[in-house]
Amino acid sequence: MLSRADTWFGFALAAVGIGLFWLTQDIRITEVGLVGPRFVPQVVSVLLTVGGLALMVSSGEQSGDAERNAPWRAAGLVAIGLAHVYLTPLIGYLATSALVAAATLMLFGIRDWRILGVGTLALPLIMHLIFIELMGVFMPRGRWFDVLALFG
Repeated sequence: MLSRADTWFGFALAAVGIGLFWLTQDIRITEVGLVGPRFVPQVVSVLLTVGGLALMVSSGEQSGDAERNAPWRAAGLVAIGLAHVYLTPLIGYLATSALVAAATLMLFGIRDWRILGVGTLALPLIMHLIFIELMGVFMPRGRWFDVLALFG
């Protein structure tokens, strides 16, 4: 059973998410459409709220292995984050995101090749749709894939 601390932490996350959502109402909308200056803060606040509520009501059991492996998983996540920072300038944001998705899924015990494949392809696709198509923000291509740099 999850501990009381998890329940209170979930409550705190949900409260922070609700508070942040309320605070984003003061952000002026400067453009017409779905994506504006409020979009990302509101998405983050909704995700915080949903994650906090899920943690509060979760009835899952945490095994001794999960608690024993927690420090190694935390170290693994730090290593994956550092690799992401190092690889992005080399191979670009979307390619790095695919590698990070696969490494993170494997770190948390996902070994089914179908889930790994879908997760590895879904993250860059979602990032492309949100940032490039929806928001018009272009991600770094990386030196290895920047064909235009070869000509200039």
